[in-house]
Amino acid sequence: MKPIDVFPGSSRLVEGNLPPESLLLLGPSGVGKSVFCKQFVYNGLARQESCIYVSTDESPSEIEASMKQFGFDIASYKKNGLFRIIDCYSWKLGGYSSSEFVISNPADLTDLSSTIEKSCKNLCKTNFVLDSITGLTSVGSHHLTYFSKFLQTIVAKMRITQSNAIFTVDPEAHNHQFMTFLRIAFDGTLEMKIDETDKDIKRLLRVFSLKGAKHKTNWTPFEIT
Repeated sequence: MKPIDVFPGSSRLVEGNLPPESLLLLGPSGVGKSVFCKQFVYNGLARQESCIYVSTDESPSEIEASMKQFGFDIASYKKNGLFRIIDCYSWKLGGYSSSEFVISNPADLTDLSSTIEKSCKNLCKTNFVLDSITGLTSVGSHHLTYFSKFLQTIVAKMRITQSNAIFTVDPEAHNHQFMTFLRIAFDGTLEMKIDETDKDIKRLLRVFSLKGAKHKTNWTPFEIT
C-alpha cells in the first residue's frame, strides 16, 4: 500500500508510513510556509480528518479565500466542524471574526491554550497547525521559559492523541538560543527555501530531521497538488 502524504511531499521524502509527529517548518517570509500548511490541512480534510488551525497572519475569511484559489474548497468542512480556525489575527482589525474561536489578545498564552483546548472538544485525533510562532512572539515579550512551556504543552497533547502538527517559524526573526530550543522541542524539522535563477523561482523543501522514520535529506521542489 502506497504511503499517504501526511505532509506535502512526505511520501517522497519519508520511507514507509510516517508516525504521528509534531514538526517545525522553518523558512523565510514569503517562501510558502502558509501554503504548505493549507495543503497539509486539505489533504487531511479530504481523508475526513479534523483540523485545528491557529492563524496569526490571516483572518478566517482570508484563509478560506486563499485555499479556494488553490482548489481547496473547505466550506463544507467548516460547516460540519471538521475544520476549526482559531483567529489570532482579527484583533488587529477591531475584533470582528467569522470564527467561533477568537483570541482578542494573542499575547495571553493562557487564554490561547484554553481556546485550543475548547476547539478540540469532541475531536480525538486531529491535524493541528500553528501559523506562526513568529507571529505570536511579535505581539508579546515572553520569556523563553514561559513560551517553551506553552509549546511543550501543545506538543504533549498532540502526542497523547496521536495527532500530526505543523508549527511555522521565520528563523530570521529569532535569535540562536530560541531557534535551538525550537529544534529540540519538536519531533522533526522541515526547511523551505527559494532557489532563484534568471528564468525561474523554485520553492524547495527538505527534511532536516525526523524522529522515528528513515528519510531523505536532499532538497526537493515543493509543488501544490
